[in-house]
Amino acid sequence: MESPEVYTEVYRKARKTHRCACCFREITRSTHYMECTGIWAGAPDRFRIHKSCYELYRKLSDRFHFDDPLPFEELETEARECGHAWPPPLEDKQRTLPMSAEGWLKKTTQ
Repeated sequence: MESPEVYTEVYRKARKTHRCACCFREITRSTHYMECTGIWAGAPDRFRIHKSCYELYRKLSDRFHFDDPLPFEELETEARECGHAWPPPLEDKQRTLPMSAEGWLKKTTQ
C-alpha cells in the first residue's frame, strides 16, 4: 500500500450506520469512529474505522515503525501474531454481531 498524496483523519460521531474498513462489523449510530479521507494514486477515497480498530492499527503501526501505512488486509494477521484480540473489542455502545467480508460483499451488491 502506498502513501496517499493527501490524507486527513477526523473523529466523528455516527449519524447513521457505517461499515468498518478493518473488521467489517457495523459502526452503529451515535458511536465514535475515525473517518480517513485521502487521495491514493490520483483517486480520492474515504473509509471509516471503529475507534478500537483504529487504536489497534496505530499501536501496531507505531510498534513496527512502518515506512508505508500498514495495509488493513494485514491488520488481523499482525494483531494475532502480537497476541491482540481480533477483532478488537468494541466499546459498550458499539456492540454488534461480526459480519464476514463475504457477507458484507453480498449485502452491498444486492
